[in-house]
Amino acid sequence: MRQFNREYIIQVIEVSANNLRLNTDKIETVSILKDFIKKNSDLELAICDLKKITELSKLGIKLFEILNYLKNNRIDLLSISETFKSHSHIIIPILNQSLDNISSETMKSVLARYNQEEDSVELQKEELKIVSEDGQLLAKQDTDKIKEEIIFEDIAKDSELDFEEFQQRAMKPIKSIENLLERMLLDNYSEDELLSYSEIMDEHRKLAEAMSFTLLAKMHKAISKAFFLLGEKKIKPNDYLIESLRACLIVIVATIKNKDVDITNYLNIAEIFFEKINKM
Repeated sequence: MRQFNREYIIQVIEVSANNLRLNTDKIETVSILKDFIKKNSDLELAICDLKKITELSKLGIKLFEILNYLKNNRIDLLSISETFKSHSHIIIPILNQSLDNISSETMKSVLARYNQEEDSVELQKEELKIVSEDGQLLAKQDTDKIKEEIIFEDIAKDSELDFEEFQQRAMKPIKSIENLLERMLLDNYSEDELLSYSEIMDEHRKLAEAMSFTLLAKMHKAISKAFFLLGEKKIKPNDYLIESLRACLIVIVATIKNKDVDITNYLNIAEIFFEKINKM
């Protein structure tokens, strides 16, 4: 079944690409993409890696949805052809947009990095869990001690981090920020606290940009900008703001931790929020 799923995904990409008018570079890009999926020992991890790459994130999300369908539904041989056509049709515009945004050389360079990291990245022992049904964050324990360490620590500005180091640093404040979001609607927070977190997230934004993690950089920037405006009392906390910030957190965690959950809705909310907050 695993081999079937892999071949199904590859052929979905092939058929979708055949419906597009591609130049030589785009044909090479598709070939590199298929080769990455074919040779990666863990199909699920390979597709999750695609979701981390800004230019391929939408494609990765859709391919992950297709993979989940294959894994969680009984394959009806009488209707598999129509199902395959439907999946291929859905992928066409997304693949076309992805190919417009990335060259073959960039694709080769980026995917080579993930191939190297496949066996080297270890998950933190105290990782944030996301419920697959609704994607809500579950870390609700008291993290004041962790928060204080983050606020007062000397955050290095070394941009030459490997992915594992970036992962550990980016994940460190997530639980305490989630705790902060819960307290904000109860007016149980301080302006200094918000400004401190704004600085931390801005440092992480710079690191993400240095490592070409564009989506992660945008999410960190949105949170940093919102906390700054809140700390300066230029905006006030409300349900929309809290849920948008939570969506940004979910995108960060799901992207870094390769979580097996469809975050399309949260990604849309976070992207819209980024555009709004970035104009303020």
